[in-house]
Amino acid sequence: MKRRIASEEHILDALKKVIREYKIVRSQKRLKELVSDYLINKNNVYLVSERRLRRTAARADFIEIEIHAREGKIVQEPLETCPVCGEKLKKIKSPTIWGDKATFIYRCKICGYKTGARRRIPTRYIFHLRDQ
Repeated sequence: MKRRIASEEHILDALKKVIREYKIVRSQKRLKELVSDYLINKNNVYLVSERRLRRTAARADFIEIEIHAREGKIVQEPLETCPVCGEKLKKIKSPTIWGDKATFIYRCKICGYKTGARRRIPTRYIFHLRDQ
């Protein structure tokens, strides 16, 4: 059997089968195991990393990701990209008591991740079948 890197189509097909069968998968590691079982073919073994699988699932319209995170240290430099799906974070500005506007929250419009002055560090992902 040849080992190959899975294409986006292979990953999405396997994700559809897994998430429709199980409805909810409670960890990224378990999702990778289930998807990897579908990516084994008679002639080929298609490989996918947990990170690539998570990012593909975040962009899929039939999957909803629940992100559990812990609070980290207070950080001065802003976070540019989402640690969950890799998209650029949107700055949400709020008025200050002096009438200026300051960025207090950074939010991802793809997966819903948000963080503020205290960096939120994702620790667990739960994958759900999205209601359609």
